[in-house]
Amino acid sequence: FANQAENGQEFLRVTEVKGNNIETSDCTGRDTSFVKSQPHILAPITFAWDTIRTETATTINTNYTLIDFSFNREEICSSISICDSLRITGPGSICLNSPQQLFTAKRNPGCLKVPNWKIDPAAIQSMQTINDSTVTIIFKQAWEGYLYAFNSSCDRLSDSIYIRVLANPVVSIQLGNDTTFCSPVILDAGAGFESYRWQDGSTNRSFTVRHEGIYYVTATDRCNNIFTDTIHFSAKQTELFIGNDSCVQFPYVLTANNGFASYQWQDGSSQPQFMAAMPGIYVVKTTNACNEAFTDTIVLNKKLLAFSLGNDTTICAGRPIHLSAPAGFTAYQWQDNSANNNFTAAAPGTYYVAVNDACGNLISDTITIQPLQLAFTAGNDTLICKKERIVLQASSGFVNYSWQPDYRISNANTMMVWVEPEITTAYRVMAQTNSGCTVTDTILIEVKDCPQYLYIPSAFTPNRDGKNDLFKPSVSGVLEEYEFIVYNRWGQTVFRSTDHRKGWDGTLKGTALDNAVFIWICRYKFPGLPAELKKGTVMLIR
Repeated sequence: FANQAENGQEFLRVTEVKGNNIETSDCTGRDTSFVKSQPHILAPITFAWDTIRTETATTINTNYTLIDFSFNREEICSSISICDSLRITGPGSICLNSPQQLFTAKRNPGCLKVPNWKIDPAAIQSMQTINDSTVTIIFKQAWEGYLYAFNSSCDRLSDSIYIRVLANPVVSIQLGNDTTFCSPVILDAGAGFESYRWQDGSTNRSFTVRHEGIYYVTATDRCNNIFTDTIHFSAKQTELFIGNDSCVQFPYVLTANNGFASYQWQDGSSQPQFMAAMPGIYVVKTTNACNEAFTDTIVLNKKLLAFSLGNDTTICAGRPIHLSAPAGFTAYQWQDNSANNNFTAAAPGTYYVAVNDACGNLISDTITIQPLQLAFTAGNDTLICKKERIVLQASSGFVNYSWQPDYRISNANTMMVWVEPEITTAYRVMAQTNSGCTVTDTILIEVKDCPQYLYIPSAFTPNRDGKNDLFKPSVSGVLEEYEFIVYNRWGQTVFRSTDHRKGWDGTLKGTALDNAVFIWICRYKFPGLPAELKKGTVMLIR
């Protein structure tokens, strides 16, 4: 910006320059037209130029008045083209597995001459122009030759690059599958590579294997692609062992060593395992991967396991008990020195037997047989109300229970039954001991007409002293309907039952509740009477 005077008037002259001589062609603007303004005074401001202006501008008041004005700006661009160098950049070695490549003709900055390209058309599939200095070329076959670039300047600048297009590289190396080492083997990594390197540092195409181990090779092709492969030669199997002669529990699985090429058992089966079903001699023949033969034999006997002559029991006169040890072993010895695997006990006493198997294992067992104790009962005679149900239970420890008569009874062949007689009835129960002796007892159930009432106490003490520990109604007579519910003061149900024989123990979900007053509701009905509902409270006292 500059102040200029013409014909006694001051004017503002504006000139704009744009462009960068280093990277692009030059472009400068023409001086603008003079712009007329009101007289004014410019005062200098002290400042220093910097890359970034950080100082604060100072306001200066002048004596001129601003007015709107306009002016035309004409821009003239001029180009300076300097073309005195040309150089091609791009790969000199190309593999057909990556056929598309980029080439650039480097020119000096400011050169506007667009280069032309030339190459043997038989070598390429296509050439595509990316911009005024770059092309991409797709090669279609192995080839060697030049790529040219030149411009049409008077000097006819040109450059070339020598290119080698290499055939597709070897896909991979196959040294073979892992195997067993039997004799020296020559490994071949294959032709078509520029270099080889084996695990020991050798660089030949092949390698001779003279013992078991892991072998590998790394090969590089002409395109600098690296390939590798590994093979493991394991030691040949030379030991066959199916176990020592022993006593086992049948069926028993015999297993030959892994690593053999074939197996043959005495029955012709060919798996590494064999299921032995009984005592006997078992033989297996094998061949390893080097076709060497091996044989092994094993003798299996029945193993003696823990056994029992039975639980201690009782004996009835005239009913002997037969004792038995497991069969199939070499020696037996009873308390009387008899040597069979079974024994008949005809009288009370202590009986034992010792058994040996073929491996020298010794196991014994003892049983005590006592005289029969006839302590058997069906319970005490009982008085019940008519239409009341009662549970009868005979003594435990017996078998084959049988109740008579079969009159209003739940199941006549169990230890515990329920009965509901309408008249006085004597029930007789019979049972047997484990030794087959029979025992019997009778219980009299007297039936009478009872008064009907239901009474609910006002307090209970669930302290587990056996007195007043449960809160429940006291009932006389037989109920046709019954429901008893207990609530806490927040209305939460803490107990509910439809069986008047069951009561509340003062807990909620297993947790004992503290002293408090609880509300109860009872709905019930006696035969021939209308249903009733009672409500009240109960005090829990600990």
